[in-house]
Amino acid sequence: MGVRGGRGRAGRREDRVNATGKWTTGREFLEIAVASVGLGWKDHVDSDDRFRSPADATLLVGDPSRAKAAIAWEAKTDAAGLAEVMVQADLAQLKHLGRI
Repeated sequence: MGVRGGRGRAGRREDRVNATGKWTTGREFLEIAVASVGLGWKDHVDSDDRFRSPADATLLVGDPSRAKAAIAWEAKTDAAGLAEVMVQADLAQLKHLGRI
């Protein structure tokens, strides 16, 4: 999750990454999100290796140290919690729109 345009201590604009500093695979995130509504991801998601990019194998872990130093920000939600919050927000929006 990124935050753009925050002001640093010197008053200049900075980009910061808000992250937990912990690694979670896309598959793990997907499993958690789909399981949060009582489903198994393999029953609802198709994957085709032809469409994977070499970058998909890259380990990406956000470093929260700049946000902590600049604005005393620390993650209070892990990847599992974030996945569940995102799914619940989507469900609430779909209900609001009358689609479920």
